Amino acid sequence: MPAPSTARRFALRLLLVYGLLIIPWPGLKSGYGSLFRTSGNGLLHAFGFRGIVELRPPAEEHAAWDIEMHMKNLKTRERWHVEYSSRGWGYLPTAAIVALILATPLAWSRRWIALAAGLVLVHLFIATRIAAVILYGMYYGGAIKLSEMQAKAAEVVLHGFANSPVTTFVVPVVIWLLVTFRRSDLEAILLRSAAEAARQQPATPRRLDPESPPIDAPQPPKV
Repeated sequence: MPAPSTARRFALRLLLVYGLLIIPWPGLKSGYGSLFRTSGNGLLHAFGFRGIVELRPPAEEHAAWDIEMHMKNLKTRERWHVEYSSRGWGYLPTAAIVALILATPLAWSRRWIALAAGLVLVHLFIATRIAAVILYGMYYGGAIKLSEMQAKAAEVVLHGFANSPVTTFVVPVVIWLLVTFRRSDLEAILLRSAAEAARQQPATPRRLDPESPPIDAPQPPKV
């Protein structure tokens, strides 16, 4: 672990940056939700899902979600939709990776490079969450067929990865570790930790030979 002072400074910077990104959410909700739907639909159309899957705003204003994913079975013309929040799915993991990287005590040139790579990876994570919902939704609506094992795997991915609030923060931490630190950084942290532990450890008094006289005892005259 890093020295306590370094860890405290990192934690304070992390809380500050993350708080500055989260506090304005009520004012950003409409704009970010619209951007999320527009970019998501563009990605879906590029992969051939036009007319099959579409992200729409909710029919009525709702506090818990601002995205409705509408899906359609082209064979049966059956339609269904699921609701979710662009805040939980996209904004929170993005804010987490930004805060983690900007709070890391490294040269700014390295932080900017790590931030660019981190944003790419966190948006791949967001796209993967959407893909998991589409996969299970298409299976649920009868648009695709899966074996029992494949369906179970899709359900596990949906609930354990896509819909889990834990992955919203765990995945950004993993991405942060991958894009920010080098092997030399880890070695430096270990060396600094060892030096800090050595400074904090009390000195051990030197053990004398039990047969030797006390240091302040009078010494016998030499013959």
